[in-house]
Amino acid sequence: PDDPGRFSGIPKRATKGVIVVANWNKATEIFTNQAKGHGGGLLFKLLPPDSVVKVLKVGKDVNCIVVKNVHGGESSIYISTVQSFRRDVQQVESSSWDWIHIDEPCPEAMWVGLSRGLMDNNGKAWFTCTPIAEPWINAWFLPHKLLRKQLPSDQVHYFGDKAVCVGSTLDNAYLSSSGVAAFSAAIPEDERA
Repeated sequence: PDDPGRFSGIPKRATKGVIVVANWNKATEIFTNQAKGHGGGLLFKLLPPDSVVKVLKVGKDVNCIVVKNVHGGESSIYISTVQSFRRDVQQVESSSWDWIHIDEPCPEAMWVGLSRGLMDNNGKAWFTCTPIAEPWINAWFLPHKLLRKQLPSDQVHYFGDKAVCVGSTLDNAYLSSSGVAAFSAAIPEDERA
């Protein structure tokens, strides 16, 4: 609370953002599970309980969490899935976003549709993913012919208006060295990278 950078970069108004995940099961598992303790989703673990104004659902799936904004008003955190996009490509059109978080690869057409919504408020986006299934992501972030494995993982790399942080399994402080060793020993050497 005493850190002067605590709210740095947060707009001084309510925001509207979307988190993109593979499917509704992953959305629940990673972000929106309201269970207490270990099984809870990240949003409900990280958001102060008194900041959650309401949780909106479509069927059994949480598709929006409305929270009190630190500067006043209410911000909205939407969930969108690649699974839903494949059923209805128009679902990503005509929305205005302050931010987009791509949490695992999505089809390029989904990104293009969503990112149009960033123009209204000069919104920002970040990708946290291993883009094996969607190679367009590597090509979009990295200059031509520069491979991700050529970048050191101990720094941020800037290419125009994009910043790239490369990480490895070994950078993940939540993994045990014995767990990483057991996993690595069980897969073919060419897959380990």
